[in-house]
Amino acid sequence: MVFASKRAMATVLAATLVRLSAAQIFDLESVGGVRGGAISLVYMYYAYSGKEKFAATLQVSAAMIPDMDSPTPAGQPEIAAYRLCHIVLMLARDFDELVSPEALCDHLPSPGTGLPNAQVFRVGSDTASNVTLPQSGAYSLVVANCGGMQGFKLSGHATVKQFFGFLPAIDLHTGPLYGFWLVLHILVAGVWGCLLACNCDGAIQLHWYFLVVSLIAVADCLAWLLFYSAWNAGGVASLTFMVAGTSASTLKVLILFRMAFSARFSLGEAGASFWDDNRFNVALLIWSAPALYLGFAYFHRASMKLEGFSMLLNALPAIAATGGIMAWAMFRLNNEARKLQQIRFDVHADCLRKSQGILAGAGVGACFSTLLHVFDPTLDYEPPTWGGHALVTDGFP
Repeated sequence: MVFASKRAMATVLAATLVRLSAAQIFDLESVGGVRGGAISLVYMYYAYSGKEKFAATLQVSAAMIPDMDSPTPAGQPEIAAYRLCHIVLMLARDFDELVSPEALCDHLPSPGTGLPNAQVFRVGSDTASNVTLPQSGAYSLVVANCGGMQGFKLSGHATVKQFFGFLPAIDLHTGPLYGFWLVLHILVAGVWGCLLACNCDGAIQLHWYFLVVSLIAVADCLAWLLFYSAWNAGGVASLTFMVAGTSASTLKVLILFRMAFSARFSLGEAGASFWDDNRFNVALLIWSAPALYLGFAYFHRASMKLEGFSMLLNALPAIAATGGIMAWAMFRLNNEARKLQQIRFDVHADCLRKSQGILAGAGVGACFSTLLHVFDPTLDYEPPTWGGHALVTDGFP
């Protein structure tokens, strides 16, 4: 038998396109072909579950169908007679303690004393409606094929709904947090816009860029607020809102890069030549691709159980791109400052030295934020740490 787990998956691009619509309503067909004698972790749920109206519920509807992509698809008579494929929802800590497929299959088709909190459904015969989850915690959705038959795949859904909606319990506070940030950014953009309107003659280009960043921050928070609200209401995570939010976040950083690096804002024409170099603009555009990818990886890490090392692999392209751009900018800032000192532009050179300090501080902050995301201390199997998850992942939009 094969013990197959996706906990160490290092890429999430395909999952973004295939599984994003799953969210708390997981499409079993996205699992693909089921191997014979395999136990596969296919999804993770985080649920608050209490008594009566505060209970989380599980609904499973599953069937086996021939896998036409397999070299030897199973026939309908074989599928109809097969009784050894199960869908199991069990506490994540119980799943991690399994050392072999037999340890789980020995308790099927009904949970034994070793798995008192497992919900087990035999594919093709059991359809469960509103089965109450026994306790709060992280749950593993497992496909257990305890026999040798293969050449088939699953169709149907496994849905977890909580008393507040479909949002994973670990993301419960993220929507309200974005609501707070949205109101704050609207106030900042409104006040700054009024100040610029009253002092147009004295405004410089940098002031207008601050207004643009504030407006993009409003769009960013609004997109994510709509994303989490729609997800909670309907159980489907909107790819449109996610792409809009991730793109706005990336665009905001691009403009901040431009503001931090551009000498023209304070030096006039003395420093404009270098910063008009199109190579810098191209580098920022190239950086945006791994940054967007990392945003998708952050979204999938909980449901796909991407742990520290796997998340670090997903973050490496963005880390390398960011480090490269910052090193290049620091080098060119240093050269530009030295040239300005040689022609006695001491004030301008001092401004560039200060820009280097700001850039170095931003680099340290970016490293800390990335490490906090990659090794998220709030992704625990138990609820006490979940309240801080929103602050770790989205505390500073």
